[in-house]
Amino acid sequence: MKTAFGYGRFSTDRQREESIEAQEIAIRDFCKRNKIKLLEFYADRGLSGTNDNREQFQNMLDEADKGKVDFVVVHKLDRFARNRYDSAVVRKRLADHGVKLLSVLENVNDDSPEDVILMSVLEGMAEYYSKNLSREVKKGMYRNVEKGIYNGGFLPYGYKVNNETRMIEIDDYEASIVKEIYNLYLDNNGYVTIANKLNERGLKTKRGNDWTADTIGKLLKNEKYKGTYFHGKSKVIRNGRKQKVIKNTEWKQEETYPIIIEAEIWETARRKRTMNKPKGGKKHNYLLVGYVKCKKCGANYIGSSSAPYENHVYRFYTCSKHNRKKCDAKIINADMLEATVIDFIKETFFNKESLNEYINEGLELLNDKSDNEERINSLKKEIQACDKKLDNILDVYLDEEMSKEKYLARKNKIEDKMQYLQSELEYLTTTAEVLTKKDVKKAINYLLKNVDDSYEYKKMMVDTFLDHVIVDDETFEITLIYNLFRKSCNFLCNDDSTNPYSSKKAFTASPPLQIN
Repeated sequence: MKTAFGYGRFSTDRQREESIEAQEIAIRDFCKRNKIKLLEFYADRGLSGTNDNREQFQNMLDEADKGKVDFVVVHKLDRFARNRYDSAVVRKRLADHGVKLLSVLENVNDDSPEDVILMSVLEGMAEYYSKNLSREVKKGMYRNVEKGIYNGGFLPYGYKVNNETRMIEIDDYEASIVKEIYNLYLDNNGYVTIANKLNERGLKTKRGNDWTADTIGKLLKNEKYKGTYFHGKSKVIRNGRKQKVIKNTEWKQEETYPIIIEAEIWETARRKRTMNKPKGGKKHNYLLVGYVKCKKCGANYIGSSSAPYENHVYRFYTCSKHNRKKCDAKIINADMLEATVIDFIKETFFNKESLNEYINEGLELLNDKSDNEERINSLKKEIQACDKKLDNILDVYLDEEMSKEKYLARKNKIEDKMQYLQSELEYLTTTAEVLTKKDVKKAINYLLKNVDDSYEYKKMMVDTFLDHVIVDDETFEITLIYNLFRKSCNFLCNDDSTNPYSSKKAFTASPPLQIN
């Protein structure tokens, strides 16, 4: 007996269409009449066909790729996709795995030239309906913008919606805070200072979070406060995400938002922001960013630097909650902490007495493939999680809720992690040969022969051997991991100096060694 998957979709933007339940009944009846065994019914609720982020649809395609079924059955072709391009791509994908698309209401399949033409006509009609509906919806949204009617979405701090009229109105209390923020900024208070002042009074953002420099900056840049609203900065593209487009003067609606900040004051703040914008001074590298955690509160340490003093800039690591006055952990001298970690790595791994022990134990672990399958599955999940994070931050950036600089920084960090994970996955899935002691010695000798004081070499050492550093006021708890062998070694490194800014090293580096 032939087999099939069924698929149904119910859109919130259509008033008259069959429910998911009705579509399923029709598909089951169709399969029964045609002696087809329905293996599973997939359904997505509240999503349009123009959005390819349909979880159940994607799950169905993934299963169909495995060649488990002969057909995919839909109630109507517009449930499958609303434009011919997407439909053709997906039908080609199904056909490559021997799967045909069937419709309950349209008596077509992929077999004959006539059916191909008929299917194209029907899909073209569905695509026309979808685009026409979208155009009418946009017309309504533009009219709402002109009238100041709420279109949905997240309102800026200082505004509320009248539940009866759906008009956007000023929230008097929040608006007073907005005005205070502008006044503080024009009185030469920085973003961090303003955020701290609000947090000290227990004030929260619209989402119930603490104020940060980032939220203050976004508020000061928001043109809605002077009554200007840009509608249609982005459009939905084929994969369902948003894509920024060039601003169009036709989208600019003057004074459609109730005015909280007078245009002259807003422009004064804008000019001040432009004048205060960093001119791209020298950037300082921090070896241990992402590795250092605070023992007191568990937050990450971040790199920071002082203003130049006598032609010297002092680098520090500070708890990320320190400036928000949520943690009183001491500031740590960056040069001292980095030197401590680098020296500890060298002393631990780059001495002849311990290397042979690590090599022998490591080879046993490396050549034992019993736990490879579990690790491979774990790596795949981590890579998928990174993919999802990239999608999420892209959506946030395109919705203009994240600056370009912050987006690129997060994107690069996630991609770096993905590269490492994919390298390990490739090794575990493709390496068949067993490493010998000679191979490992050769690799380590390469490291030892190429020791230098460059940032790049130190960064390589940190990424290879360091797992994390937990900082207390008087101690550094350093956990090393030899990634080649996946063997962890924990050590407690005490800084016997009572001065947290001391440059005294906890360890003396061993000289480079040659393994014979």
